[in-house]
Amino acid sequence: MEESIEIAKSYFKQNKFQNTIDICSKILESDRNVIEALKLKGKSLLATKRIEDASLYFNKVLTIRPDDYESIKDIGNTYQAINDIDTARNYYKKAIEINNNYAPALTNLGIIELAKGKKEEALSLLLKATKSDPKLLPAWGNLATAYLKLQKTQEAEESICKAIEINPNIYSSHLLFATILMTQNKLREAEGPLQQVLILKPDCTEAYINLGTVLKGLGKLQEAESYLRKAIVLNPNLSNSHYLLASILINLNKPLDAEVSLRKSIELNPDCSESYYMLGNIYKNNEKLEESKKYLLKAIEIKPHWKTYYIYASCLFEENELALAKQNILKAIDENNKSFNNYKSLKDEKEKNILDAALKAINSAKNKENILNNQDFERTIINMPVDKELLSYLYTLNKEKLNNMKDARYGDGLCSNYKLFEDQSDIISKLEKDIKEICKKVIGVKEMIIRDSFFNIFKSGSGLNKHNHIGEYDSHFGLGSYKYVLVYYLEKGDQSSKEPGILKLYNPEQSITPINGMIVIVKANTLHSVSYDGNKDRVIVGVNFYGF
Repeated sequence: MEESIEIAKSYFKQNKFQNTIDICSKILESDRNVIEALKLKGKSLLATKRIEDASLYFNKVLTIRPDDYESIKDIGNTYQAINDIDTARNYYKKAIEINNNYAPALTNLGIIELAKGKKEEALSLLLKATKSDPKLLPAWGNLATAYLKLQKTQEAEESICKAIEINPNIYSSHLLFATILMTQNKLREAEGPLQQVLILKPDCTEAYINLGTVLKGLGKLQEAESYLRKAIVLNPNLSNSHYLLASILINLNKPLDAEVSLRKSIELNPDCSESYYMLGNIYKNNEKLEESKKYLLKAIEIKPHWKTYYIYASCLFEENELALAKQNILKAIDENNKSFNNYKSLKDEKEKNILDAALKAINSAKNKENILNNQDFERTIINMPVDKELLSYLYTLNKEKLNNMKDARYGDGLCSNYKLFEDQSDIISKLEKDIKEICKKVIGVKEMIIRDSFFNIFKSGSGLNKHNHIGEYDSHFGLGSYKYVLVYYLEKGDQSSKEPGILKLYNPEQSITPINGMIVIVKANTLHSVSYDGNKDRVIVGVNFYGF
């Protein structure tokens, strides 16, 4: 009999559930009270979704051994299988009362608490499970999920790596690892785990979708398109796949193909406001204002959002309906305020500046004011002495790695977020005041709206790919004509190397070798690039702003 039990266990581990059932049935024909055979048959029936039959065998175990916490946990599993979560929860608790270190019950209860939004309780249970049984893979995977929901991404990453170490052949672990990395904007690192998912499960639609998202973020648009199309072949009925594909096609300058994908997205999900918004944008860019307004109004009807009001107001602006345009920008500002108050999002906070600039552009048009940054202004270079305390202070602020940023910057350098001027220190307040005074004097603007303020610390191998600072919203309300870029060199770095950090401007071309204290101001549409490989930090403050 022991040999038969071992064979049954072997089949169960190989997921050969019917073989397990057959062997256990023969064992139970000889002795219907063999607990191990009852358990294995019950587990195999549960795995093959014969839930009522499975429950009979687990309950039979309890008539023989009432305190068998494993079978009590398994009865909980049968209730969870039919979505009777509260009853399942009670059974898991009962198993833990008998053995408070029983890791599978701790794990399953932790999963339930996590789904109910009890994140801290779930975390406590899952941590205890991993300590009780350090090799229990589900405990580590769900612990990673709990940490992720608590926005403890480093701990989440460590936990899922432990799960992968226990068994590297579980595709869902690699998928969760990639999700954790994507949450941290570690797009390059996320690509590897997603490729591993496809090795383990070549038909994983979610992996193809996530790879498309990652590659889009990395600027690999053609590869991103390929993965999204594969996802759609695997499952053509996901509205979000068609929407993501459309967003990639727009960046590939394929608006007609994007329109096809968006219409499919809407067919699958008529309440997808983002698809209507994107369609409205396509028509707006093609100067089909009536069609654009129709789709934008539909998006607003489904789910009001500041950006939809913004584009709709831009259509009205181009039709010279300035009063209506202003009304809708005010609605956009109201929606943005709601979003910021609810989520405290840096992006939403930044977009307040865009909306303020749009409102100013509308008022300027109503008052028939001329755009101050006329064709005569291209670029200027001036000097402002560097405060050494400012340079030292920047090193004390929070910084991000350049390679983690999804923009033109690259290399092993550091940078701030885009709201440096919100720092409350006297030294940053003085910097902001000085820069505004210089800009007003040099350019002749009366009012400045800061879009971005930041600093970069370039180390050897850092730089900027060729780019300009006309953003996706600057094509509306003529904002690109009001926008400028300023760079202030606090430390020019080591200029004895092959790449000394020369600022290269294009159209017309100009090469500028920085000196400490130099300020360069250009129009936002000016293409520029930098390459630096010096042995000393090169430090700048950057400001993107609108001038009226």
